[in-house]
Amino acid sequence: MNKELIESISSGVQLAMDQCKKDFKWEKWNCPDSFFSRHSLSSTTKETAYTKAILAAGIVHSITKKCSSKLLPGCGCDSQKMGPVFDNLENAKLTESDWIWGGCSDDVTYAVKVAKLFLNALEKGMASIGKHNFFIGKKIVQNALQKKCICTGILCPIQTCWMELPKFEDISKKIKLKYKKAAKAGWSKDSDHFENSSRKKIFGNPVLENEESLIYIESSPDYCVPNIIKDWPGTKGRICSRHRTKQTDFSERKSCKTLCKSCGYAVKKIIKTELKRCNCTFKWCCEVKCETCIEKIEEFICV
Repeated sequence: MNKELIESISSGVQLAMDQCKKDFKWEKWNCPDSFFSRHSLSSTTKETAYTKAILAAGIVHSITKKCSSKLLPGCGCDSQKMGPVFDNLENAKLTESDWIWGGCSDDVTYAVKVAKLFLNALEKGMASIGKHNFFIGKKIVQNALQKKCICTGILCPIQTCWMELPKFEDISKKIKLKYKKAAKAGWSKDSDHFENSSRKKIFGNPVLENEESLIYIESSPDYCVPNIIKDWPGTKGRICSRHRTKQTDFSERKSCKTLCKSCGYAVKKIIKTELKRCNCTFKWCCEVKCETCIEKIEEFICV
C-alpha cells in the first residue's frame, strides 16, 4: 500500500474511535482506545462486535471521501455515474427522465476492496463471527449512499444528480442501532465458521431472523467494576451530567443514574475553577486586550 492509502486507513481508524467515544460518552462502556487493539478485537462480546463494525465503516468512509476529493492516487469518482456530456441541454434528449447523472458520485466499491485487504490481515486468528461483524460495518456504509441533486437551467427543467455518503455520525447511528439489537449466538465445537444464512444455524443455535445483525458470543462483563485483564477502569470517578435543555439527549439525561447509581456509587458535585479570557476590547490598530476572569464550573462524578 502507498503512503497516502495507509494515511487514509489511519484516518478511518481515528474517525471510528472518535465517533465511538462520542456515541458512548454517557454509557457504562465508553469505547476506550484499548478496545481497538488486536488483542481486544479477538474477543466476541457485544461491544467488540460494535467496535469491529464501526472500525470497518470508518475505514471505508474515509477512503471513499478522499477518493472523491482526488486526494488518493488510483481512485476518484464512480465512473458508472458520471453521466453523458452534452454541448447544451437541448441535445440531451431527456424526454423520459427529469434528471441526469453528473458531479462526482462517491465510489464506495473501491474503498470496500481496499478496506478488505487491511481487515483480512487483522482478521487472522479471529473467529468467523468477527469477520461477519466487519462485513456488516462495510455494508452499512455501502447502503448509506444518498442521491443528491441540483437544478440545471432556468426554472429547473432538469436536475443533475450524484450519489453521496452522509456524515459519518449519521452512519454511526445506524451501527449503534445494530449494537442495541445485536444477537447472541451459541458456540459448538462442530461449527468453526459463521453461516451467513437466515435458514441455517450459527454455532449450533437456530440462526437469527435477520442475517444483517451484529453477532456476539461472550456475555459482556460488569462494566461498573474495574477489570485489569480487560484493561477496564470501571465507572468510579466517571463524570456524569445533569445538564437539561431541549437539545440534551436521553443518554446524557440519565447518565448519573447509569454510571453512578446503577453501579452502587453516589453522585458528588464538585466545583472547578478555570481561568479564561474575558471582556476583550479591540484597539486601533491592531490590538486586542482582554481581562482574565475566573469561571466556576459544576461537575458531577461517581464516588
